[in-house]
Amino acid sequence: MTRAIRLTGWLVSFVVAIAMNATAGEKITLQLKWKHQFQFAGFYMALEKGYYRDAGLDVTLIEGGQGRSSIEHVAMNRAAYGVTGTGALVERSHGKPIVALGAIFQHSPLVLLVKKTAAIQTITDLRGKRIMLQPGYQNSDIIAALKEAGIGHADYVRQDISYNIQDLVTGSTDAFAAYLTDQPHQLQLLHVPYRLFRPIDQGIDFYGDIIITSDAEVHEHPDRVKAFMQATARGWNDALEHVDETIDLILLKYNTQHLSRDQLLFEATESASLIMQNVVNIGYMNEYRWQRIARVYSDQGLLPPDYRLDGFLYKPVATMGEVVRANLWWVGSLAAAGAFLLLGLHIMMLRRQVSSRTIELSESEANTRKLIELADIGILVHRNGRLLYANPYVLRRMRVSSLDEVLGDEVIQYIHPQDRATFLERTRAVVEEGALFDHVAVRYVNAAQECFEVEVSSLQMQYEGAPAVLTLAQDVTERNRVAREHADMQTKIEHSQRLESLGVLAGGIAHDFNNILTAILGNAAMAERKVLSQPQEAQKFLGQIVVSSERAADLCRQMLAYSGKGKFVIRAINLSVMLEEVSRLLTVSIAKNVTLKYHLADDLPAVEVDVAQMQQVAMNLVINAADAIGEKNGVISISTGVMHVDRDYLLTTCMDDQLPEGRYVYMEVSDTGCGMDRETQSRVFEPFFTTKFTGHGLGMSAVLGIVRSHRGAIKLYSEPGRGSSFKVLLPASGQQAEEVVTQLLPDEPRQPGGTVLIVDDEAAIREAAAMVIEDMGFDTLEAVDGEDGVRVYREHQHEVVAVLLDMTMPKMDGKRCFTELRRINSEVKVILSSGYNEQEATVAFSGQRLAGFLQKPYRPESLQAMLKSIVS
Repeated sequence: MTRAIRLTGWLVSFVVAIAMNATAGEKITLQLKWKHQFQFAGFYMALEKGYYRDAGLDVTLIEGGQGRSSIEHVAMNRAAYGVTGTGALVERSHGKPIVALGAIFQHSPLVLLVKKTAAIQTITDLRGKRIMLQPGYQNSDIIAALKEAGIGHADYVRQDISYNIQDLVTGSTDAFAAYLTDQPHQLQLLHVPYRLFRPIDQGIDFYGDIIITSDAEVHEHPDRVKAFMQATARGWNDALEHVDETIDLILLKYNTQHLSRDQLLFEATESASLIMQNVVNIGYMNEYRWQRIARVYSDQGLLPPDYRLDGFLYKPVATMGEVVRANLWWVGSLAAAGAFLLLGLHIMMLRRQVSSRTIELSESEANTRKLIELADIGILVHRNGRLLYANPYVLRRMRVSSLDEVLGDEVIQYIHPQDRATFLERTRAVVEEGALFDHVAVRYVNAAQECFEVEVSSLQMQYEGAPAVLTLAQDVTERNRVAREHADMQTKIEHSQRLESLGVLAGGIAHDFNNILTAILGNAAMAERKVLSQPQEAQKFLGQIVVSSERAADLCRQMLAYSGKGKFVIRAINLSVMLEEVSRLLTVSIAKNVTLKYHLADDLPAVEVDVAQMQQVAMNLVINAADAIGEKNGVISISTGVMHVDRDYLLTTCMDDQLPEGRYVYMEVSDTGCGMDRETQSRVFEPFFTTKFTGHGLGMSAVLGIVRSHRGAIKLYSEPGRGSSFKVLLPASGQQAEEVVTQLLPDEPRQPGGTVLIVDDEAAIREAAAMVIEDMGFDTLEAVDGEDGVRVYREHQHEVVAVLLDMTMPKMDGKRCFTELRRINSEVKVILSSGYNEQEATVAFSGQRLAGFLQKPYRPESLQAMLKSIVS
């Protein structure tokens, strides 16, 4: 008996060895879809952990890249297996013998990225925009999503993908087809806020990263195919359960792209959300979803109508156990003498295995049931809309004591009426198309009319021998309540801060304007008294009125600068050259006891700035430094240079914007003055905060506003008694610096001829403009609002050579008036005038050929120069 058992054991081992050696060490190649990264982590782990080796496979991974097609390699037998997209279905229709074995990603990773700063809030805003897409069928799901949103091929400008995210950052395109696991992280590193649109949000749900092989491989080597897929699944489970270990492996052996750990961790997190390992098995595919994908391709003319999936989806054949049993029977027939003994032993072993497996399954089922019953999440099973099972968590929320009380109820009756359509549509997609949906927000209502906010996820399953829907429901009522309270509190705090700032701002403006108006009224009264008896004295008072008016205009400009909305004329300049140009002006602006020293770097990279505003920054910083020195002798140092600024350094600056790391050109103003304590430093940029007896406190706040509008930062360092240093950082530009030239306007000769129409609702402005224009030799006509202006122009259009048009007026504003004037005469020359800055005032006139713009208040010389330039 002992010898027979040993013989039987030897025979079994021999047969198993024969079966295993049939595929041991078989060399196969896997062509990856792209370059090495976490996207293929499961294959790395299966190889390095020996899962492929255990399956009798010697696998070689071939890195992908541009121009290397997995489909072509598999079809031409250059690779046994490959990783590709759902476009494999299109290629099969073209005659390529491709078979889809399994899907790694249950949802497509393809998305459209747009910059958050762009005026694109929803996918429908992409109408008329430039969109970078991959060629052929590679972005069919994105194109289908655009179509679902009502955007056809003719409704956007298609650009060939550059695979360079900088094209989105720099504005070369408006939307960029990207991988959810890759380019969003690149934008985060560049500190570029973004918004993404996923095809699934429009009901287009493609798979991603399909494992493929050839018809020949499936038919000739079915065991090898099965072994490869099982080993791959083991590798992916390991990769997702041991992310850090997997990333270490990639960094050590597969990091051909020199990716950082943060990039790989980001990719791992996003990949896990697409793979859904905890919901379905690795490689899961559903034929109904493939049929829906086929319909999308058919709608785009890439597949024939009603294309059948025959032969495309992998269906496993005989198992390894069946092959082993066949070998056992063959060997048993050769060993006729021991056939009955072997059969008896074999039956006994099978009984033991069945008994053992039955116990294991029973224990596993009991453990699973315990987990379901103890789970702190709702678990429901329903079929045809009626409840088949609910765990105790759900029953507690329903306020019932047992499942029998609700068994067979319609699930929809527990959904809030406003959410029923969404729930029914998603459930229909699960039942009819095999789709998955996760984290859909709905509200549940129980018999006591208590309402719970929940996030539900559903998928198709087999329950008691028939298809059903498994739904997981997570109660998020408390989480959402806390989030709403936090948002409400934040809104109240921000509102309170805005009111506080507005009060300070209004008080400061009123104070300064009252002072200026007092000076104007006093000088005007004195000029009125002296104009006849002492004209020379009257002229002195009139000069003081001009000075006070310029002070008021300067105050308005600084307020606009503080808001970051001052007049902007961007040029690429060299900061060192600009400072040399204004050095004389800086010198005469400070007291004689202060010495200015310059340390200006040569060959600075250009910065793109508004020259006048940047000169104002330099002037304000120098004047502030001189005030800090006071009456004692001191030194102000002005230096420039270029430096690389990282995230840690940016966090120490006075700006709260998410500025990108990189090269910055700096202008630093340091002084040997009194310095500042921490409290003063924290308030130095507040409007109307000042430590001086005189002054309105807008100088430094204007500096902050100007630097903010140039996407720059300010680094402040100061200690009481040791002076202060303000370093202005501006992003370096790749453009060539322009020459900074100060041009002086020549005296304007009189230019008689023609009539200028002045349209403004303020009589004083009309009268002042008319005096200046008539002094040039023109005739003038006046209109009190837009409607009046259109009427006067219609009557005198052949006399009028130019129109000076106010922006904000009653009855008809400047924009509507301009439109009506253009209808009368498309060549009319209109100068727009407004108290707002040029960018804000002219945005509504973009592309409509304004002749010019004057920002109020303006000097007579500016008006004369503008008229001369457009009339001549």
